[in-house]
This record gives sequence, structure tokens and C-alpha cells, in this order.
Amino acid sequence: MGLTEKLLADVAVRSTARTRVEFEGASIDFAGPYQRVHVWNTLAERVGRSLPHPRELEGDAARQALLAIVREHDIPMQPPYSSARLVDKLVGHFLEPACQQPTFLTHQPIVMSPLARELRDADGRCTGLAERFELVVAGREVVNAYSELSDPEEQRARFGTQARQREEGDREAASGEDERFCAALEYGLPPTAGWGLGVDRLCMILSRSHNLRDVIPFPL
Repeated sequence: MGLTEKLLADVAVRSTARTRVEFEGASIDFAGPYQRVHVWNTLAERVGRSLPHPRELEGDAARQALLAIVREHDIPMQPPYSSARLVDKLVGHFLEPACQQPTFLTHQPIVMSPLARELRDADGRCTGLAERFELVVAGREVVNAYSELSDPEEQRARFGTQARQREEGDREAASGEDERFCAALEYGLPPTAGWGLGVDRLCMILSRSHNLRDVIPFPL
């Protein structure tokens, strides 16, 4: 996260000669440090009630509890109502719009991150949360990063869950088990992490554009 702060601050200075940018009526400052938000704890605070434990989110009771919150707050959503989609809707409604200044979202439930390593607590116990962070600026996700899962059996199980969700109508879920990938994991994977930047969204903010088509060289 520290590297991300330094990188984006430097990009802002090289692009606009300063770290502060006016965008959609807000003054956005890319100079760090950025605020850090614990997704699951903060979501419970915003909702005003306790949430299911992250490791129980695939259960029917947890899905029904999340769906009740979505309906209570009149959040538009079409089926299927998978746990991952429900949590994503809640985060998009309660957390992301409030992130006008650069904000790191951390501790997302593992159901939202099928390729990420699971975070463990100080005693080595699984938490149901992912080793992942997202950077949100002006209510838009700009960076997504996580530690790669290296356990082949766990990865197979997650691919299986994704396949079932896709059969139930979730077109955003993975299409199915990638056995070649899982077989490669059995040979061993060194500690690996991924970091992705939405260059188009960052350019849109830095150039104070209001449409991605304005910053894409060859828009469709």
C-alpha cells in the first residue's frame, strides 16, 4: 500500500504538477498516507447490525441475512443472490460512494476473492477474509491487489464454488475449474502477489474527464 501511495502521488505530480486534483466538485489529494477502511467491520457499522462471520457466508442463513439487508435499504439487485454478489452490492452502496479521497479497502470476505490467500489472525486461525486491498478514489475502484492462493486443494474447492454459482446464473463467477492451473500449483508456487491499476480511470480523474471514452485512444 505504501508503494501505491508513492506511485500515484508521483503520477499526479508528473501529470498535473501537484498532488491535488479537482474532480466532480471535490478536491482529491493523492499525497499519502491514504485512509484505510476495514471492509467487514465498517460495513457492519454502516448497516447498524452484526453480520454473519465471513467463513459462514456460503451458507443459506448468511445469504438470507445479507439479502434482507439489501432489501431493507432498497438496493437494486437482480438474482442470482450469491453471497459474493450480495456483499459486493452492500460495499458498493455503503462504502465506495463515501471514498472520495483515495481510500484503501481491506479485509474483504474471501467469497469475493477466489484467487486470494486467506488472512490469518495472530494465532494462525483462518478469518474468512482475504489478503487483499482495493484503492477507491472518487467512488471508483482504481487499484486491486492481493496475495495469490498457493494451495491447490483449496483452489479446486473455490473453483467448484464458482462453477456452481455460474450454473445458478451468476455470469460474473468463473466458468469452471481450471485443472491445469491447479496442477501447476501442486508443483509449488513461491509467495506471489498481484497488483492491477485501472489506468483509464486514473487518467479520467487526473484529466478531469467525465467519461472513460474521453481517455481511451480507440473507444468503441
